[in-house]
Order: sequence, then C-alpha cells, then structure tokens
Amino acid sequence: MNTQQIEQQTQQRIAEAQAQSEAARRDLEWSRIFQTPIADRVISDTLANRQQILGWLHPGETFSASWFVQVIASDPSLLERLSAGPVMTKGKFSQFCKLEGFSETEGNFHAATSVLGRFFNESQLVQALRNGKLQLALATPEEQQALAEKHRQELRQREDNILRNGTDLEEQHRITERRFEQELRSTVRERQERDLVIGYERECVHGPKEHPLPQTYLGQPLDPTFIRRTSPELLKKLVQRWGSAQVTARLLEIKRATTTLDRGDGKGPVTVSYDFD
Repeated sequence: MNTQQIEQQTQQRIAEAQAQSEAARRDLEWSRIFQTPIADRVISDTLANRQQILGWLHPGETFSASWFVQVIASDPSLLERLSAGPVMTKGKFSQFCKLEGFSETEGNFHAATSVLGRFFNESQLVQALRNGKLQLALATPEEQQALAEKHRQELRQREDNILRNGTDLEEQHRITERRFEQELRSTVRERQERDLVIGYERECVHGPKEHPLPQTYLGQPLDPTFIRRTSPELLKKLVQRWGSAQVTARLLEIKRATTTLDRGDGKGPVTVSYDFD
C-alpha cells in the first residue's frame, strides 16, 4: 500500500469518526429539545416534528437545543406547527397510572423521569412504554379494586344526575332498565354464594366430601367447559366425590363465596367465606 492510499484511508476514517461524533451530538441535542418545556408544554418526539424543526435551520447555524429555544423565542407562532403536550406533573402522572392500570408509586415516577428526563408529556410516556424503553409496575389488586369502585361511583353519580335533571327520556329508561338488571344479577349472585357456603359446610366441613376440587380430571382441565359437556354419569361421580357446592362453584366460575349466617348459637349473624379455587 503506497503513501497516497494510506492517506486516503486515514482521511476516510477521520471523516467517519467525525460523522459518528456529529450524529451522537445531534441525538443528544434532540433529546434535550424533547425534554425542554416551552410555555408549559413539551415537544413530542415524532418524525414530523423533527422534519419541521430541521426546516428552520439556516446555512451557517448549528443545530442544538439552545438554537431551537432561540428560534421559538423569536417567533412563538412556530410552536403551533409542532405536536406537543402539557408537561407531565406528578399529579397528571398519577392520574395516567390510575387510568392505565399502573401503580401510583414514587418509584414509577422516578423510573419515568430517569428514562424521559425531568420534563416529558403523555405522548412521550406512552411511546416509551410501547417501545419497551420504560417499564412501570402494575397496580396492586387493592389499587385496581379502589379504581373500579371509584369508576362505579362516578358512573352512578352521572346516572343520578340524568335521572333527576335530564330531558332524554330514552336515556333515563335505559339507565332504569340497566339498574334493574344489575340489582337482579346481584340478588341472584348473593343467593348463589349463600347456597355455596351452606352446601360446602354441609358436604366438606361437616361432611365426607373431598376438598379442594382438583384443577384437572382424567387428564383434562376440570373447567366450566368440561363440566357442561360431561356425561350425567361422570357428573354424578364428581358430585359424589367432591360435593355439589365445589362443582357448582367451578361451573359458575365463583372463586370465593361469602354470605351472612346466623347459626343460632347466640352470637348473632356472622360473615362466612370459603375459597373454591
């Protein structure tokens, strides 16, 4: 290899290193731009936004976060051409977690800021969750139950308002019918659980039936589909061995039955629960 070829290779390596360095610098500046709050908003990291911003760069100017801030400051109307969202505060982050089923913990907020920076918007948060850059702890069963109860209460309040002050008679009729059906299902469920508790005590607690009911039987999942399709003879064997209460609970997919019983022992009504799964 002669001196000219060596020099050409050296220049090529230098050019490649400079290109890589410039690409890394631009990536860093893009990151800073998408983490810089402007008018209480944060620019979303989208291809359209990047193309729009690069279109504002004039010859001789150096692309950077500080350059971007100066451009917006000189012409605030440019901000309207970009998709942006409000800065995600702790309160808004907590509300997002509630709606999306994540735990409202300080650890989750810290995880988000460690990946997205101190300032970010909902669009950036959703994008990071979708592409796997950010993982948040899911809500605990207690948090999920509390959220579901809150939603039920809010729905109930909206429906109460419609029934009291609304003028849409069809909507009022639908609400009334839906509430009647819900109350009917609740009454049926309460009766089912009461029968299961009484039956379980008779058959398993004080009787000879085996428990718990296994998850498989004859090499197949002992699930509602199996119970519905099984022959009367095989169903009879199941009931004889494990009792009607356990088989019925599996059929109805009731994992826990609760009711109030007065055993006549002078202690008054007591709440009794049994698990069936």
